[in-house]
Amino acid sequence: DDIAKALAVGADLVSIGRAWGYGNAAAGEKGVLRVLDILDGELSLAMGQLGATSVPALDRSFVEYPEAWHGAGMHREPEPAEAVEAPGELTP
Repeated sequence: DDIAKALAVGADLVSIGRAWGYGNAAAGEKGVLRVLDILDGELSLAMGQLGATSVPALDRSFVEYPEAWHGAGMHREPEPAEAVEAPGELTP
């Protein structure tokens, strides 16, 4: 499940892409609510299969990276973001 994977690698929020649009086109607000219900069920199922009892329990230990990624530099821990100066505080 993509939602579980995103949360496990540290996402604070997950986009549901076009799914809500399909639900809206099919049945309006009720369709969107149905899509959200389906996605919630899929997340619950994935968490149950992983043995995660809550969303905060999902972490990187639940994600396996293909062996090929390890030697190719494609898998690395996130780096801290660099500080960005506010526009009013730019230095010459």
